Amino acid sequence: MNIVTVPLDYAPKFELCRRESRNRYFMTYLIPGCDKKISLTLPESIQTKEAAWEFKFRKNNDLLKGILTDKEYQKFKESRGHKIVSFDFALSEYKKIDVHKKKKNTQETDNYCVATSLKWLQELKNSKGKQTCVNLNDVEQDHIFQYKDWLLSQAELRKSAEENFRKKSAKIKDPIVIKEMKSFVRTQGISYASAETKLRRLFTFFNKLNNKKILKYNPCSDVSKIAPKTSDKVRSVSPTTAEIGQILEARYEHRYGFPIQDFILFLAETGARLGEALHFEFKDIQSGIWRIKEKKDCPTKHEMGWSPKFDRKRDIALTPRALEIVERMKARAKGRRIVGYIKGDFIDGDAKWGKVAYDAEFVFTINDYGRHNKGGLRRCDDIKKAWASLLKEANVRVYSFDGINLHDFRRYRNEMNDKVKGMSAKERGKQIGNSEHVNKNHYSGQLDDEILQMAAEIRALKEEIISLKERNQTLESELLASKSEEELAS
Repeated sequence: MNIVTVPLDYAPKFELCRRESRNRYFMTYLIPGCDKKISLTLPESIQTKEAAWEFKFRKNNDLLKGILTDKEYQKFKESRGHKIVSFDFALSEYKKIDVHKKKKNTQETDNYCVATSLKWLQELKNSKGKQTCVNLNDVEQDHIFQYKDWLLSQAELRKSAEENFRKKSAKIKDPIVIKEMKSFVRTQGISYASAETKLRRLFTFFNKLNNKKILKYNPCSDVSKIAPKTSDKVRSVSPTTAEIGQILEARYEHRYGFPIQDFILFLAETGARLGEALHFEFKDIQSGIWRIKEKKDCPTKHEMGWSPKFDRKRDIALTPRALEIVERMKARAKGRRIVGYIKGDFIDGDAKWGKVAYDAEFVFTINDYGRHNKGGLRRCDDIKKAWASLLKEANVRVYSFDGINLHDFRRYRNEMNDKVKGMSAKERGKQIGNSEHVNKNHYSGQLDDEILQMAAEIRALKEEIISLKERNQTLESELLASKSEEELAS
């Protein structure tokens, strides 16, 4: 089945006739969006005028809905001057659209995601084992439905594998076996969140090409998005105070000198995103306030210039503990040059001369062994391996599939601001850079008993203070009243 857009003024204009020489009925009609009629010979079983009119009635209903047979759809493409669009050409054109609005790392992620989806469509075969979609023009709505069904099946496969892991891992205490089981689970399908993202980005791909008139037909127009259950897409994991203590006390030293334990504590104190903390510079602090905003002179991994997510600037009042960490980093960097390198940016455009070192003031850095800044410090781009090694050394959730990731510290800070500081959802969202809705639905963690007890004690103290204030006001009122009575009596 192929579906096309039906113009508001469309009318099929049927003509029904009988060819006595062939003893068959045939009809001519217009298909949506075309000005040249096509002919159709009716099945041999239709031999009466009533049966022919009934067939015409059914065909009329299909055409008004934009439903075309394969033959009609081919005629539709030919009549519209439908040019052949290859998968490679379409992807290259898509990469040029809105390129100025996307950061380079976003472009890379988006292009890779779309490319893998297009590869699946290219490799799709029919019942006879032949390639179904040779060019992008061959992709039809049915193919998108098939891809969506495949994504959902892969998401169910991953979900089932994770549930089996959780059941079996409770009885296993060998970290090597657990690691092998985790690796196996990650080879099984994809998460629901990934399935939703892949289909959504494929929709964007076809919408953009359709809007740019590169494609005349959008096969995704009537396909609904994947909508995972909240439990399948929302993570509610956050570290406990005991686990943070274990992480900070672990005897771990990064081989390039990255101060990862101070970095983790800083994330827990501020609730900052990973990219925000890695691009945090000493000059961003003003009177103890961290100003998170666009910095055009900040060298990032991909380009010159950094900006926060969605370009939303915000301020974070650094806690005394966070300020202590900044002071330690200042002492560590004293007398050493801090730089940042940009991917593919070489001196005189030649790799043999080395990368250009751009001066910066990054707070969390690693030792630089480059020829142009030996003994100095440079921006750190990735700490995933260091984080995994630190968790292993600290023996924190080694046997857990979910574990703790760096983003979970945002959830931890959000819960601390809620339960301990008593901040509203709007205030909490403002601090960590989210809307009130996102904060409520995606940033609820699971705090441990120690913090909940602390929160209860703080609430009890607040209530006691309020009670004492009220009592004090009552005593003051009684004292004033007694003084007034004495003055009147005198």
